[in-house]
Amino acid sequence: MKILFVFRDTKMCEQMGMMYLSAMLKKHGHSTDMINTDLEDIDKKMKDYKPDILNYSVMTGEHKYLIKLNKKLKKRYKFTSIFGGPHTTFFPEVIKNEGVDIIGIGECEYAIAELADALEKRKPIDKIKNLWIKKKGKIIKNPIRPLEKNLDKFPHPDREIMYKGDKTLLEFGEKRFIAGRGCPYNCKGRIQA
Repeated sequence: MKILFVFRDTKMCEQMGMMYLSAMLKKHGHSTDMINTDLEDIDKKMKDYKPDILNYSVMTGEHKYLIKLNKKLKKRYKFTSIFGGPHTTFFPEVIKNEGVDIIGIGECEYAIAELADALEKRKPIDKIKNLWIKKKGKIIKNPIRPLEKNLDKFPHPDREIMYKGDKTLLEFGEKRFIAGRGCPYNCKGRIQA
């Protein structure tokens, strides 16, 4: 499957969530690419890459723009849309928007790989943990799997996807590395990257 990650400006920093998801998808044999909608023409990218899945990385404040963009693209192209990131974790009702097929909540490395594998094999997707799925007008709210304690189970982040897709990052020497993730107290009121 071909997965296109869609987000707005990188703000001169790497999108760690997207890089981890891309690495997991590549590990499962899928193709990934990204587009920064502030820098590139999405119609050209859609025609050239022909993605099966559009995965939107959503921060609060950007959600309205990305929902509107998705709705516009759904009228012209055939793809499955997934909205993930901090906004969907805290505001899962985003799935009620027209054109939003699936949302990811919390850690989604395993979920996105399972989803792409299932879609490719034309198998059911409605029981994949960490995903809410819109099916025939109803919303299937799957449970959240426990956080992965052993981060070594995840492949290293796919930095290539960022630097291939956003040439402005090459101008800056900053790199981010994560030694731990999430809140050690299982907090629900804040996010730690």
